[in-house]
Amino acid sequence: MKHMKKILALCLVLAMMLTVTVPVFAASGYSFTYKSATIKMGQNIGKKGKKNILVKKMKLKRKDNGGSCLSGAGRQYKYTKKGLTITADQKKSGGDEYITSIVITKKSFPTKEGVKVGDTLQTLKSKYSNLKKSGSKYSATSGSDKITFTVKKNKVKKIQYM
Repeated sequence: MKHMKKILALCLVLAMMLTVTVPVFAASGYSFTYKSATIKMGQNIGKKGKKNILVKKMKLKRKDNGGSCLSGAGRQYKYTKKGLTITADQKKSGGDEYITSIVITKKSFPTKEGVKVGDTLQTLKSKYSNLKKSGSKYSATSGSDKITFTVKKNKVKKIQYM
């Protein structure tokens, strides 16, 4: 009986170590729309060759980045187009992919609030009332989402969703 309890305890510890939390697409938070596709942190974008909106709607290039940070069993992929990089992780090999990072460096991809690369700091402050400054970066949060703007010479140079 003692061995059974030890084995059960070991199994529970291993199960907790292998459990991975995957972000879930939620109504709140920050997003942007491109080619009629709304993109948001934590969003389930489907599988390769199936319903993957980044490839089908947005015509982004897909690159396999290797093992996922979320789980040793899954993969990480980068989707790119000039001025846009989206990282997505799989929870398990062959499973759905979830957006974990979005980086924008061109004005073609404005935020839902209307801020784009090249806008002035004044425009940024008028669209986001909850900005916090840290060096050359301004960040805003909405729920569990965070958006960071890198500003140089009073102009937005980069937008990053985290």
